[in-house]
Amino acid sequence: MTSDVRVVVEETDSDGGAPHRIARHPSSVLTTGVWLATAMALAALVLALAFQTHPVTDIAIGNTIQDGTLVRDFNAVEAQAASTGGRTYRWSQGESSLVFPGIGRTAATVTLTLAGGANPMPQVRLLANGGELTRLALTPDFADYTVSVPAPYLRTGNLTLTLDAPPFHAPGDRRELGVLVSRVRVVPAGGFALPPARPLLALWGAVVLLTLALCAAGLSGMEAAVAGVMLAAVLAVGIAENRFFVTVATAAWLRVSIITLLLALVLRGGVSLVARRVASGVTTHDARGILAVAVAIFAARLGGLWHPAVIVSDLAFHVHRFEDVVVRHRWYQEIPALYASGRPVPYPPAAYLLFAPFAAVPDHATLLTLGTQLLDAARVVLVGFIAWRVARRPVAGTCAALLAGAAPVAFLLFSWGNLTDATGEVALTVVFALLMLAWPRLREPRVAVAFAAALLFALLAHIGVAVTAVAFLGMAVVLGTASLLRRERSVRALRALVPLVALSLVAGALALALFYHVPLTNPAAAKAATVTDAPAPIPPLATTGYTIGAPRPDATIGLPAVRTANPVVAVIGQFGEEAWAFYRVWPLALAPVGVWLLRNRGRTPEGGISGMENMGLAAIGTEPAVVGTPYVALALSAWLLGALVLLVVGVLTGQFVRYAVSALPAVAVGAGTALASGWRWPWGRVAVIALLAFTALATLFMWYGRITRTYHV
Repeated sequence: MTSDVRVVVEETDSDGGAPHRIARHPSSVLTTGVWLATAMALAALVLALAFQTHPVTDIAIGNTIQDGTLVRDFNAVEAQAASTGGRTYRWSQGESSLVFPGIGRTAATVTLTLAGGANPMPQVRLLANGGELTRLALTPDFADYTVSVPAPYLRTGNLTLTLDAPPFHAPGDRRELGVLVSRVRVVPAGGFALPPARPLLALWGAVVLLTLALCAAGLSGMEAAVAGVMLAAVLAVGIAENRFFVTVATAAWLRVSIITLLLALVLRGGVSLVARRVASGVTTHDARGILAVAVAIFAARLGGLWHPAVIVSDLAFHVHRFEDVVVRHRWYQEIPALYASGRPVPYPPAAYLLFAPFAAVPDHATLLTLGTQLLDAARVVLVGFIAWRVARRPVAGTCAALLAGAAPVAFLLFSWGNLTDATGEVALTVVFALLMLAWPRLREPRVAVAFAAALLFALLAHIGVAVTAVAFLGMAVVLGTASLLRRERSVRALRALVPLVALSLVAGALALALFYHVPLTNPAAAKAATVTDAPAPIPPLATTGYTIGAPRPDATIGLPAVRTANPVVAVIGQFGEEAWAFYRVWPLALAPVGVWLLRNRGRTPEGGISGMENMGLAAIGTEPAVVGTPYVALALSAWLLGALVLLVVGVLTGQFVRYAVSALPAVAVGAGTALASGWRWPWGRVAVIALLAFTALATLFMWYGRITRTYHV
């Protein structure tokens, strides 16, 4: 039986007109259950059919992109001299294995390229899932050896090939050596067979849990069901085209799905709490797009970070620093900065102290990875909420949240392993939110304390975030001064900026007293605290001229190194490359449009600027007198122009910070506002969906490349 209860909600036109009331029929529990059950049945069928494909597996042993997740107990990669073929290989140990999870239950033919090398007893016993297949006597040089694996050995649908060889030690080599392995080729016989149970159930469970997470985030049964079937289809393509990329990660992805469902429930409960106690204009129904985006991005990003093949550049470094701060109580450290050509810079501890209460968790890498992803999910929701409130349209919030989480730079930051930077960016986003939503209320104690605390944490989380925060707030003061003087032509008008300046100075003074005074008052102690196990600094790209793509050129993501002697060309080229690599261009083009829309909505019908009481949004929970007030546009402009200034400084001086990450909330809010304006027309909706889909798909393909190490710099 379908419920006939009507939920009446208010929506506002994207042009800022009066809200209008619409009636909606929410899906009944029964209807939602039918949609979800149907989707889960289809997902199971799609995944089961995908396992009926029987792709040939050809692995070059020693090519870590191919064999990194499949080899067990092998020695490190080696390579022949180019004159003798240049093939890569690994020495096995006394017992080493190659694992092929989810390969299927049909018989298979295995061809191994092996060599006895210097082993005085070049023999190997080959086992499949613990059952002996054959014994081979190897030649000193590489040769192919083909064996059959009967179907009874593959009852589980997984294959573990074990090489059992007499171990030996070469002169001067402490390693345990067995035989040389250069290649393995597995050709399934084909035909129908039951799919491998464990990989299938794990993948299906992940799809079910993620679909439920989207439903918990607020999507209707139909919307969540469609998303679940699409996810199953994507996994099916992966099973057919790159099976072991999918099957080696099934256990990790199942854990990610469980955590994602819990996150969705927490976010939904948090929005309900806000709706009841803080913001009367907030409803879980209208917030569903923002929450669903945050949940989906969290799952995609954490699923990649926990994939066995991924390399997170600085993760081990951050684990060591976390233990330095929390366990060994080394509060002050200096780190050779990658973005400063190896020059040691102060490395604040606040990001690590945030996770100190959880130091008892034995796996600190997991703690830091999961913790930063949860914080970033909150950042995505916050950015979406900002856009929703200033544009007064939920679709603006959904678009902004998607851009804040799915822009390439939002994924690259975690591929680089910049965990303290990411934590500081969350605090800086809180500062941005307070300026956007409550700038005129900085005099109020609660707002003032929140602003100062967020800014203090940003200053003490990462030196790069500290520099960016100073630049952005300085730009806000400059723009605010110009705007106020232009409008009122009196120095007294600058009193409106006093709370912002005072709170910024208080936070800066506290940061100086707590941490940054060390290099100023005791340079010797600062130098002695330099960490020696930091990632290798990037050498100067050139001694003269300018390098477009600096400081970390990476052609695989769209940042090739290009030399020029012209500073103007360098700045324009750097902007163009970063616009493509980090944003895919169009969000940067639309962000100023959003600023213009918000600024114009802040004007009175007579064309003047509304009074000071209307220069910021009213208290959260009440509708502002004027949507898109001047301070809103001013805060957006400060973030965007501040990032541009830092780009110019970086190109001209070679000293960079990650301004592209810090500017992301402003870019997302500005572009989201512009997209919401176009959402009113059918053609506009097509354009909005196309642009967002383009960016999301481009980022996912980039993320796939980073995980598989097809490219990784």
